[in-house]
Amino acid sequence: MSQPLTVITGASSGIGLAAARTFAAAGHPLLLISRNIEPIAEFADKAVAYARVDVSDYDALHKAIQESEHKFGGTDFLVNSAGWLTPGHSRRWKLRVMSAKVTPICSESSTVLKLF
Repeated sequence: MSQPLTVITGASSGIGLAAARTFAAAGHPLLLISRNIEPIAEFADKAVAYARVDVSDYDALHKAIQESEHKFGGTDFLVNSAGWLTPGHSRRWKLRVMSAKVTPICSESSTVLKLF
């Protein structure tokens, strides 16, 4: 590969999909992760792996990243774009947000950086 692997969570839509388009156009192999990911026609001729994974599932996330690194080489870019936040009083969603957003980001980062 001429470019390093880029791992993108939340890749099925929004910012994650936009990031995938940008990195694919620059020639990066991609690992696109989402709970609802399907092959994306515009990437048919690109080096792309797909993983239908909920980022809160550390084991599945770790496995997907390892398999893609075995295929494409080490990860140089990680785009954490999974998750969403609903409006409301912060006391009601604070713990849920920590569990849904921060824990997976740490899991993704530790897998890519081989910290733990």
